Amino acid sequence: MAKIANPIAQKLSAVAKRLKAIAVIDGPNDAAELKIFQNLNGNPRLYIVSPTAKIGDGDKVVDVPASSYIAGVFARIKVGESPSNQLIEGILGTSVPISFEVDDPETTAQQYNAMQVATIVRDNGFRIWGVRGSGNPNDLKTNQIQKVRISDSIEEALITSNSWALAKGLTIRLVDAVEQKVNDYLRDLKQVDEAIIGGKCERDPDRNTPDSIASGKYYWKYDFTPVAVAETLYFEGFNTTAYYKDLA
Repeated sequence: MAKIANPIAQKLSAVAKRLKAIAVIDGPNDAAELKIFQNLNGNPRLYIVSPTAKIGDGDKVVDVPASSYIAGVFARIKVGESPSNQLIEGILGTSVPISFEVDDPETTAQQYNAMQVATIVRDNGFRIWGVRGSGNPNDLKTNQIQKVRISDSIEEALITSNSWALAKGLTIRLVDAVEQKVNDYLRDLKQVDEAIIGGKCERDPDRNTPDSIASGKYYWKYDFTPVAVAETLYFEGFNTTAYYKDLA
């Protein structure tokens, strides 16, 4: 029987796109099923997590979906931060064992990350481990989940923070004021929030034709580079006799 995409995952992806949000969804606990699930439900706005978590319920310990706890971490951190390596509050463990070593690609956690699936590891508390959504891993604009959130945040901020300009006269003073406001915001994202490497807004002379301006339409264009988070660190060691000279 042919495998089909998960209808809940597809619906969440569609809603997340419309709302400019991230959807956190639970994948299967079984590794083989998890790989199939990820392959069928790839989307840069979909953050898949596995396995389920253990929590206390009265005098019992029960297994529950981890997605709500992961979503809580997303709500807690800044837009430019990755959920990976963040502490998870309120859980007692995972429903299945998750082996983990930072420098061992054969551990369960690293194998899940290679599938673009986040998981839960124990390292001075229980932490999320996984920087990627489930979209195209080769798309450097969206391959890490915080890049999607940064892009969404900028777009929403520019719309809401410049609503004051609507129904105002299209004068050079207004055009300059909007442009300056956006560039101030992008500068703060770089220098204060450290969410972007750089960014710039300027008016679009190609689209701002006399007819366009006469009809009440004005265009600005902006660019930005989101900060990437450190996903893998490499150290190369060299055993040398050179320092014996310090004993000479």
